[in-house]
Amino acid sequence: LGFIKLLLGLRPEQELLVPAGLLSETDREEVDALLASVIEQSMEGIILFDSDGTIKYVNPAIRTITGHAPQEIIGQNISALEGAEVTGQFYRSIWDALSRGDERSGHFIQAGKGGEFYEIDATLWSILDSSGAVSNQAVLIRDVTHEVHLERQLRQAQRMEAIATLAGGIAHDFNNNLASIITCTEMARDDVPPESPLRELLDVVLKSSYRGRKLVKQILTFCCQGEQERQPVQVEPIINECLNLMRASFPTSISVHLHVEEKPGLIMADPTQIHQIIMNLITNAGHAMRIKGGTLDLSIENVGLDTAAVSGALDLPSGRYLKLTVKDTGHGMDASTMERIFDPFFTTKGHTEGTGLGLSVVHGIVRNHGGIITVSSKPGAGATFEIFLPRIEQAQQDQAKESPAPLPKGNERILFVDDEQDVVFAGKLMLERLGYQVVVGSDGLEALGIFREQPEAFDLVITDQTMPRMTGTELTRELMLIRPGIPVILCTGLGPMAEKALREEQDLAGIREIAMKPLDREEMAGIIRRVLSKSEEEQSVYGKDTDHR
Repeated sequence: LGFIKLLLGLRPEQELLVPAGLLSETDREEVDALLASVIEQSMEGIILFDSDGTIKYVNPAIRTITGHAPQEIIGQNISALEGAEVTGQFYRSIWDALSRGDERSGHFIQAGKGGEFYEIDATLWSILDSSGAVSNQAVLIRDVTHEVHLERQLRQAQRMEAIATLAGGIAHDFNNNLASIITCTEMARDDVPPESPLRELLDVVLKSSYRGRKLVKQILTFCCQGEQERQPVQVEPIINECLNLMRASFPTSISVHLHVEEKPGLIMADPTQIHQIIMNLITNAGHAMRIKGGTLDLSIENVGLDTAAVSGALDLPSGRYLKLTVKDTGHGMDASTMERIFDPFFTTKGHTEGTGLGLSVVHGIVRNHGGIITVSSKPGAGATFEIFLPRIEQAQQDQAKESPAPLPKGNERILFVDDEQDVVFAGKLMLERLGYQVVVGSDGLEALGIFREQPEAFDLVITDQTMPRMTGTELTRELMLIRPGIPVILCTGLGPMAEKALREEQDLAGIREIAMKPLDREEMAGIIRRVLSKSEEEQSVYGKDTDHR
């Protein structure tokens, strides 16, 4: 082969691994063939130039890395390739080094023949002949795309860890604010006649507060890899709410249509995540039609496996599904874009318009709910997203329609501890309206002093976890030393990871239950009665103030 002779001429004979005099001609041919095989089969790309910059040889790895066949570039001068729009930087760097006689290495981002981007590390060096003169130049190219992606994933994981720490601190303060807003709004709503226009305004405040609570929890769950609570969900009201939110931002050139099948089924899902799915798809559809306008069609229908299979969702297990379709008449997508549309950080928007996380998050939510999402599109013909989510059984639907039970009340004496004045004010008033006698403490040390004076006067202690001078768990341990068996409810707004850590020491500290802030009145009332009822049962069996857990 001609290229073997070229390769063998790259090094003077005395620089070969075995001196020529020690090998027979047959052995020498075998060594030559082995050397050629090593270069031909190398995973790194090799390009050889003569002193004028004309490409003499490229090994097969160059095609694997760049997508360019050897015959396309062999015989060309390196200077002729530097005008390429994307790859020019690489060849220009080589030509500059050749012109100066430098040896250099560098990192480059290149565009392959198919348009995909890859990253390489390249090293250029000179090859000397037997007289010591430069006879050829060589470039070793290593594809580091995978390594770079791994490094980016590591940096992303480190950023997410930092975000989780930051989110935990923000969530604590934000949840305290939401706690007082929710509690005060619920009590204000009770004081307003049903026919009053203020009632509707307070309902909006409550609804927004509940969504804020769920969004904070979702952020913490996303950062800390926790689990979301699921419940029977009707999708139609969520769609209507999303459309009401987005209509104001849509230009008048975009018309919206919603088609809902009669009696669509329920799904077992987290309502906030379903809200996020719909908001993402509607926002993307609006963005695709923002210039020329168009039509946004949304539909909900019940489907079976066969119907789903016709739509291309072939990997769904047998069962009944709710199908959500979001269709727009925007600019559409080509096949290569659709292949990457659910990849994290992939976006067709500008740097200031999107992060590329929206559809990847949507895809993850749908998968976590046991469903599937498909997309069909053509350039200029809009896009259609179809989501299939498992429908729940009729018995679960009937259970979801049951009316809520009345709020449980009581007359016991409660020590309520929190360092936020608004939370103390709202919590004390709420508990008193439920019939309880309430004494408040502004932090752990103050509450400990109050309890130490009259340890038998309290039936229950409700304390925040994060407080200055003494945490909730530290306070609980001190209370148990004074009066073993006193029921304690620990409240925290720090998210799933903090809850997990607290549950690990729950039994050691004597905590009966951990409550995640912010709680509405119904949740708090239920937790209080559950803890007090269990405490009364224990006292009737084992005797008063004896801890038998």
